[in-house]
Amino acid sequence: CGGGDSVKIQTRAGAGFPHEGYETSMLWELLSDFFVTIVSIAMLYPVSNLIGVIALEKETRQREGMYMMAVKPSVLFTSWHVYALMTRVPLALMLTWIGGLNLYKFSDSIYIFLHFQMFFIACAAFSMLIVQLFSTVRSAVMIGNSIFFMGFFLYNYLDTSANESQSFAMFLSLHPLVGFSSCVSIIADLEDSTQGASQYTVDSYRKLGVTYDDCIGMLILSTILMVFLTWYAGEVIPSDAGTHRKWYFLFQREYWIDTIEDARVIFEDISSTLKPIIGASALGNGKHIKVHADDPDHSTATTTMEEAPPQLEQARAGGI
Repeated sequence: CGGGDSVKIQTRAGAGFPHEGYETSMLWELLSDFFVTIVSIAMLYPVSNLIGVIALEKETRQREGMYMMAVKPSVLFTSWHVYALMTRVPLALMLTWIGGLNLYKFSDSIYIFLHFQMFFIACAAFSMLIVQLFSTVRSAVMIGNSIFFMGFFLYNYLDTSANESQSFAMFLSLHPLVGFSSCVSIIADLEDSTQGASQYTVDSYRKLGVTYDDCIGMLILSTILMVFLTWYAGEVIPSDAGTHRKWYFLFQREYWIDTIEDARVIFEDISSTLKPIIGASALGNGKHIKVHADDPDHSTATTTMEEAPPQLEQARAGGI
């Protein structure tokens, strides 16, 4: 301000001095490690169950039977993920609601739901990858549970080591349990500081070399990577259903030509399926389909949508 400028000061609120010091319960400082341990043990059952269900389908050759009934591998592959989402989304919503009652007082619900949901999706993708690598239920469940619980020890190593490298922490966070545990650790510190996980803290507060956004990003990347590896393993690992491809098939020109042709056929099938529906919708809207012959021998024709004539409207009104 200049020498001749006036400044107006208005007091909005005041606090008397002296006043009591600021205190926090530090609940999450005591709870975070225990919470990670409980979640690690609790998730062994759903991971084991999903591995067992899909591996049993593979071991009893139900998959081959579905292939014989014209079920495409992509449809079967998608059905596993739909099944996982149908069970995991309600669970994530329930945990977000319960946690919001007392545990997550300062965090936005969307960030709590997101870290639960992405963890569950990554666990489902991990389970499907394990099933694709093993042919029996026993081996898939035993090895899958061992690899999954190994994430608990990887996180403890990350937490106790002096390494604050972001790249190292993000690499370990490719394991679903490490990524989730790192998220819990960050949210715990934010809750104890009364800031919580919000749009202002998820990309700024850093612990163990990573932020909340880094952990969520690695869970998403982990899911995409495991889905890709599941599909790739299904293509190259020999099985009783059809023949397998060479390990380098992605670099073959013939594969991409066939893939583009298959996509074109699927698109044409969808278009042919939707045409009757579009035509029926147009008739219901007072329009009719008119076919014009393009040549004298009627070998080709074009279809146009026109307003229905009055006679057709009267017939429709009369219930004919």
